[in-house]
Amino acid sequence: MSEIRPITEADLQAYADARLSEPRKSQVEAWLAERPEEAERIAAYRRLSEDLRATYDPLLAEAVPERMRLSVWGGRGRAFGLAAGANCVFASLDLLCAGVAPWPAGWTSTFSAHPS
Repeated sequence: MSEIRPITEADLQAYADARLSEPRKSQVEAWLAERPEEAERIAAYRRLSEDLRATYDPLLAEAVPERMRLSVWGGRGRAFGLAAGANCVFASLDLLCAGVAPWPAGWTSTFSAHPS
């Protein structure tokens, strides 16, 4: 017989979101039955989750407006984002190598823009 794991906050949150397996759900329900204050807290989380779903599920079911689709940019949005990210990385490396940007604690540079 396997040992029962202690109930964690992650278990309680998964229970509130109805994302536990049936055996673990039963264990959490038994644990909550012995702790009314915790049971009320988790019930409040469950009500909040239900309210959020009732409010936002209809919105999530709507189609994405055409003006917000990536195809508006002719599919170049991803390529532009990658190029911009690469430029930031190279600019950061340039600053580090030039000695302009501070090195993280404990790092040392083998060269300096300011010779002794």
